[in-house]
Amino acid sequence: MGCVGLAPAAAKEPTPGLAAAPGIDSVASTSRPTLWLLAIGVSHYKDPGLRLDFAEADARAIAEALTTQGSGPIYNESKVRLLLNDEVTRESILSGMQGFLGQAGPDDVAVIFIAGHGVRERSSGSYYFLPYTATAGNLITDGLRMSDFDEMMRILRRNVRRVVVLLDTCHAGALQLSSRAAFAADDLAGQVSISDGLYLLAATKPDEESKERPELEHGAFTYAVLKGLQGAADSDGDGLLSVSDLFSYVARSVPRLTEDASTPTTRWRART
Repeated sequence: MGCVGLAPAAAKEPTPGLAAAPGIDSVASTSRPTLWLLAIGVSHYKDPGLRLDFAEADARAIAEALTTQGSGPIYNESKVRLLLNDEVTRESILSGMQGFLGQAGPDDVAVIFIAGHGVRERSSGSYYFLPYTATAGNLITDGLRMSDFDEMMRILRRNVRRVVVLLDTCHAGALQLSSRAAFAADDLAGQVSISDGLYLLAATKPDEESKERPELEHGAFTYAVLKGLQGAADSDGDGLLSVSDLFSYVARSVPRLTEDASTPTTRWRART
C-alpha cells in the first residue's frame, strides 16, 4: 500500500472532511511545500552495553517512508538527512538541525525522528540523548543535552512554521551504563517546549519502557508510525493524513503491540 499524504492539521474548523495541508491556506492554493526530514538512529554504541536492536532500522524505514511523500499529493519534494550509529554525535545532530533543516522555508514542514537511548543525570537533573560515543564518564561532553536541543528547536522555528518531532528514546531495559545508579531513563519529550505549529509524539509516557519487537523487525512505536503512514491511519480513505490522525492511530496501536507496556504521548499546538 502506498503512503498517503502527511498533512499537519490546522486548527479545527467546523467544516467536516477538510484536511488543511501545511503552508496552504485554502484548498484553492497551488503552492506545494517541501518536506524536510532529519532521521537519527543509534543501535550500535561505542559502549557495547548500550546496544539496541532496531533503532538504526527504524530511522532507515522512517527515511524511506517520508522520502516517498515527495511524490505524493501534498509535497513538491522530500529532502532527507539520515544519521546512523557512529555518524550520530552531538555536533552532527545540532548541525543537522541548523544547517540542513535550517534551509527549510516558512511553508515547508520539518520532521525530526530520533531513536536511541535517553537518560536523566540524577545529580544535576539534566536530560540527555546519547549519541554514539556517549558513556557515563563523558555524558556532559558527548551527550546531547535536551536543553540544547530545545534551544535549536526554537531557532529552527523562527523560520519553519510547522515542525513534527518523533522521539523513541526510553529503552530502559537495554540501558547498561556503568555507574547506572547515577542515571535514569526518563522523559526527554517533556523537555521540548511546545509552541504554535509544533507537533511532538513520543513512544512512551514517563517511567515506561519503549519496546523493540523482533517479530516486527522494528520498535513497536516505529512500526505503528509506518503502518499509519502506509494508510492505516487514513480513516476516511481520502489519501490525506493529518498529523493528529497519525498521532491518534499510533496512540491506539502501540499499547496493543506491547500488551499495554508502552503508551505514546502527544504534545502539540496547531498553528491557526
